[in-house]
Amino acid sequence: MGRVRRIASLNAKAMLACVASLDGDATQQAVFASDTYERFNEVVVGFWKRDCKDPRDRIYAMLGFKPWSVEWTLTPDYSAAVEEVYTDYARVLLRNKQLVFLEDAGIWNRRSEAEGEDPLPSWVPEHRASRLVHTDRHPWHQSTIKTSNDPWQYCQPIVEWPKNRVRYQNQVRIEGVVIAKLKNAICRRKTPETNEDLEDYFAGCMYVALAGKKEGDKYFTGESIQDAVVASSVATFAAVIEGGSPYEDHKEAIARTGRYVFFTTEEGFIGYAPACLEISDVVVAFCGRPEVFIVRPVEKTLDFRLVSSCYIHGMMEGRFEYGDDYHMIPLV
Repeated sequence: MGRVRRIASLNAKAMLACVASLDGDATQQAVFASDTYERFNEVVVGFWKRDCKDPRDRIYAMLGFKPWSVEWTLTPDYSAAVEEVYTDYARVLLRNKQLVFLEDAGIWNRRSEAEGEDPLPSWVPEHRASRLVHTDRHPWHQSTIKTSNDPWQYCQPIVEWPKNRVRYQNQVRIEGVVIAKLKNAICRRKTPETNEDLEDYFAGCMYVALAGKKEGDKYFTGESIQDAVVASSVATFAAVIEGGSPYEDHKEAIARTGRYVFFTTEEGFIGYAPACLEISDVVVAFCGRPEVFIVRPVEKTLDFRLVSSCYIHGMMEGRFEYGDDYHMIPLV
């Protein structure tokens, strides 16, 4: 036990130094191809922070930016409810086997979810900034824009709609695979304000990751578990902290790291996810996307709610073989 605590403390200091030493290059945006659904979705999401008198125009007004090469079947209908417009936008992308918008969907960031009333399906992005707790994307957001409209090369997306559209009007089934079940998670008791707060948190992450491990045990990537935790933390928090070494001057930037929690899985994976994480949540991957996601079982059903994308060390950008146990995952 003492060895684990000593290792955790030492590596926490190194982890903090790694994150603080990174510069703004970590947050540089990728160069997108101009004729893809993914690029068009970037335009739509880019206007979340802009004022808009009619929230339907967060979709309809953006249609003027649609590339000619992108097929579209969405016709403006201002008599439709806002939630219906946003859902139709997501359905158009799904029918064209485009899952790019899922990274911006999920219940983790919705004010209506916290208030106990959310009419929007979990798999549909909320485009109204006033309904979001934060308008920033996750720090591990990795653009995988290709120069063509081809879906993710390792796995073609398969989407099914329920036959009973009246009873299951908000459900969609996407082929995917269950990767892991949660084992443990660390939740901050208070918003971090200082270097010491972050150091204590990182030490806690390291302690949980090393608990039950033998000296010399490796992560599945072949690196030491300590190095895997450090790499995970750097990948997650480097993009949250803007600038070179902001810890002494920007308490707000440090506080923003409090949105995320470190977790481990029963399969031995480690990573970060939004702070709303629950122990019943499941990690999945969907055919057609290189990201991994957190989904939450809906009680007394076989359905899931999409919580958020997440970071699992060694699995980002499609660098992992998930096996062959793919099946349809129903999202509501």
